[in-house]
Amino acid sequence: MNSAERTVVDLVREIPYFEDVLLAHSFAPDVVLPHVFFSLVLEEVMADFNSSANSFDRAALFAFLERCLAGRQEEVVEVVTTSFIDDLPWPGQEGEEIVDELPPLLAEEYRRSHSTG
Repeated sequence: MNSAERTVVDLVREIPYFEDVLLAHSFAPDVVLPHVFFSLVLEEVMADFNSSANSFDRAALFAFLERCLAGRQEEVVEVVTTSFIDDLPWPGQEGEEIVDELPPLLAEEYRRSHSTG
């Protein structure tokens, strides 16, 4: 299991709400597709945010992702950046206010990936 796959497992252990997301994306036993998983996590996050459902602790998720970026493991940073941060809403899109909840490293990466200049 590579570091990105371990990160998926660690997230599910830390925030069990996402176990169903993991099970829904698994096409074969013991196969973890981190990019697919984190894209699905983002869908859950945005649906939860836009509906004000508060089905899980977003702050805990963002803290987990912040630690992922701080760890600077290339595979993990790539997955979190490409399949989560890069797909957060742009200014003017529905749910853009979620960016205000991001901790410093996630916010910095968001600004970098969503800059227009």
